[in-house]
Amino acid sequence: MNLRSRHIQTMKIMRHADGFTLIELLTVIGIFSLLIALLSPALKQARDKSKQINCMNNLRQLGIAFQAYANESNGFLPPTRDDPGVGLWWTQYISPYFGKPTTQSFGKDYMRCPSQTGTYWTYGVNHFSVFSYSPAYYGGVNYSKRLDCVPASAMMVMDCDKPYPLVMVPFQWTLNADWDGDGVMDTNAAGGWIYNCASFRHSRGAVMLFGDNHVAWSGILSWINNENNLWYTNYSRP
Repeated sequence: MNLRSRHIQTMKIMRHADGFTLIELLTVIGIFSLLIALLSPALKQARDKSKQINCMNNLRQLGIAFQAYANESNGFLPPTRDDPGVGLWWTQYISPYFGKPTTQSFGKDYMRCPSQTGTYWTYGVNHFSVFSYSPAYYGGVNYSKRLDCVPASAMMVMDCDKPYPLVMVPFQWTLNADWDGDGVMDTNAAGGWIYNCASFRHSRGAVMLFGDNHVAWSGILSWINNENNLWYTNYSRP
């Protein structure tokens, strides 16, 4: 073999070592595409779980703020709102305990649930069973519960997704309409909000703060079926 032939052979070997053929390149792309398809659901699940943990931490801190508020308010929780149509919401009453002014709302202006992407409040109180309007609305009677009288199994706050930071539990607003047409009664026909303003955005469930300040995830059927009396149907006024 002469010098020229050796040079050409060497160049062919180098080209083969340094590059990919079209078939090899397509094979690599195919493998990467398959890996991405296999990993995407797991990555989404991990992101969703991280958001749920963040949401749970928000409600744990809210539980501490409720305790501080009750300590300065003769044991009572804040009102849902001053009046049905005007005044401060509970989300504003609790803001000073987070170092925020009462012009800002918990779960809306700060400490939002990261899984809710709209502009509504992201958390709602158990309206009427645990929280109610201010004493001024009821002639001086405080209809919000004393924190130490709320049972451990009673839901105090949960995910919501409507223009009001409250949830009407179904024993007060009966689920007698099928909003989404799936055959399950999920809405009060007179109220007009699916699940009475509750939201189940965490794997078909919601994060809830309970009467003893523990935070847990609860599935949609547990809420609909009032598991462990989480609606607090046997409440009484102080």
